Amino acid sequence: MKIFTADTAVIEMGVHILVIVNSAVLFSGIQSVQTTWFQAEGKKIISLIMALYGQLLCFVPAVWILSRLYGLEGVWFAFPAAALLSLVLSSVSAVVFER
Repeated sequence: MKIFTADTAVIEMGVHILVIVNSAVLFSGIQSVQTTWFQAEGKKIISLIMALYGQLLCFVPAVWILSRLYGLEGVWFAFPAAALLSLVLSSVSAVVFER
């Protein structure tokens, strides 16, 4: 963060935000593998829906709801919340569609 600014308040806020937002990577990696699996099996529509879980169907409502409840802090927590929710949804979809 010191590359961009020397302001300690900005650096502290940036570190706080990066820790929250990057925690979503823990969940999105597994969901990405599940999406790729269905694409490799030729199930393009299911793969598309699973990809949209994280990008649109979970993230946009999470930002809207959490920002209303917690303000700007809710926007940052929407990243891991949406990633976790999309992982749950894609895992359920994987179980249902692999039968």
